[in-house]
Amino acid sequence: MNGKNDARKSGPTVIEKVCAAIESLLGYHYVGVWDLAFQVVSAMFDKLGVYSSYFMSGAIKSSAEMEKLPDEDFPFRKQLHECFGSALVAMGPETFLGLLPLNLEAEDLSQVNVWLFPILKQYTIGARLSFFMESILGMVGIIKEKSRKVLNSSN
Repeated sequence: MNGKNDARKSGPTVIEKVCAAIESLLGYHYVGVWDLAFQVVSAMFDKLGVYSSYFMSGAIKSSAEMEKLPDEDFPFRKQLHECFGSALVAMGPETFLGLLPLNLEAEDLSQVNVWLFPILKQYTIGARLSFFMESILGMVGIIKEKSRKVLNSSN
C-alpha cells in the first residue's frame, strides 16, 4: 500500500470514504451513541484486517484521545477497550503499537499509555517472538528504572 500522502490524480476511493464516515462516528457530536459507534468501528477493523492500519489510523488516534477523558464524562470505556482489542487483533501488536505507542520513556506520566497493558494482554495473538524480545522486554527495563526512581524519591 502506498502512503496516504502520495500524490494521486483521483479523489478518495470508496473504501477511504467509507472509513472516513465510520471514523466520523467518533466525533463529539455523536457522544450519545459512542457505545454503538465503537461496535461499528470494531467491525470495520475486523473486516479490513491488516489494512486497517492504513485506512483506520485516524480512528485509533481519536479513540486514544477519548481514553484521557475522566470516567464521569466517559461511560463507554469497556466498549472503547473492546474496540482497541479489535484493532490490535486486526493489525497485530507491532503495527498497533507503531500507531499508538506505550510511551514508557515519556517524562510526563500523563503521556504514558499504561492503560494499554490489559488490552495487550487480552487481545495479543500471532506476533513474532522477536518483536516481544526486542520491544516488550526492552520496556521492562524502562519500567524497572522508573519504579526505582519513584521508590527512591518517596524515601
